[in-house]
Amino acid sequence: MLTQIGKDPRIENIRIGEAIRFEVGASWEESTTDGVGGDFRSWVKAAGVEVKTARRRMRHNEDADSGLGESTQRQLAIGTSEDAKTA
Repeated sequence: MLTQIGKDPRIENIRIGEAIRFEVGASWEESTTDGVGGDFRSWVKAAGVEVKTARRRMRHNEDADSGLGESTQRQLAIGTSEDAKTA
């Protein structure tokens, strides 16, 4: 996940949360997923990684049209696993 934030410092909190949710196999509500993403973003910033204000979150129907789904979550989760190996 650190890799993804490094590539896109404005990544939406929900996307960060979705990757974490997928990685741990949790079934969180959308608000929890968004909150976890925001908390992780704060931790990353405190650790000294450059982050920027997250992009405005898309409405649910725009999300579905964007083509982002499980494969994106999987790619983000892979980044999370790779970050953990190098930490």
